[in-house]
Amino acid sequence: MSIDQREGALTEPVVVTSLNNSIELFALENGWVFVEDFAPGMRTRGWCAGDSRAENSDLPDWSAKDRQWVTWNPATWDPYARRQRYFRTPNDAALTQAQELARPIPAVSQVLTQRQLALMNALSGAFHPTFQAHVTMGLSLANRLNSELPPAR
Repeated sequence: MSIDQREGALTEPVVVTSLNNSIELFALENGWVFVEDFAPGMRTRGWCAGDSRAENSDLPDWSAKDRQWVTWNPATWDPYARRQRYFRTPNDAALTQAQELARPIPAVSQVLTQRQLALMNALSGAFHPTFQAHVTMGLSLANRLNSELPPAR
């Protein structure tokens, strides 16, 4: 699954801006401080940022005949590698989280293959921020706290 820049530009005001506006309103209504200082630095780090071919690579397949991975070996996947984009694709999530199968749900496991079950369990991390995004947001929060809180006694 990939989203190009045109689709991202169409989606951003509907999804991101709308969500941020709702969060900001909730924060204001509850006496919280809404911090979005990190937002400008993330504008060029969205879903379609970077080398889409390299960053949205297909999931690897196991060739039973050749007894090896086809296209590439998932053992080389590094979820902490620096990337231009700050958000996980479904492939990222599957490769990051699919190390073990979760306990199967009986009704579902009768219909799906083991691979489908693994993917279903793994894809829950799609669209979430990467470690780089968390660091960016965390530093922004720390800077805001340092400027807003009174000095230590």
